[in-house]
Amino acid sequence: MTQGRGLSRRDFLQGTAVGVVLLGASEVLLTAPNAAAAAPPAPGYGPLVADPAGRLALPEGFSYRIVTEAGKTVLESR
Repeated sequence: MTQGRGLSRRDFLQGTAVGVVLLGASEVLLTAPNAAAAAPPAPGYGPLVADPAGRLALPEGFSYRIVTEAGKTVLESR
């Protein structure tokens, strides 16, 4: 690229070609046979397990406890 003229068509096309070559090389590496084995695990806590009570499905190993329910009044006296 020459000083003072800005970006020429030739410079632009050469830079674009380099970018395409680099992107193409990364796609080949990501689709290699062992790429899936080396990939990090998917984010999250795993699949949801159905709740027998039908209230809330959670991943395996999780639990919930109902503290209160709307529309129900519980009076405790001690």
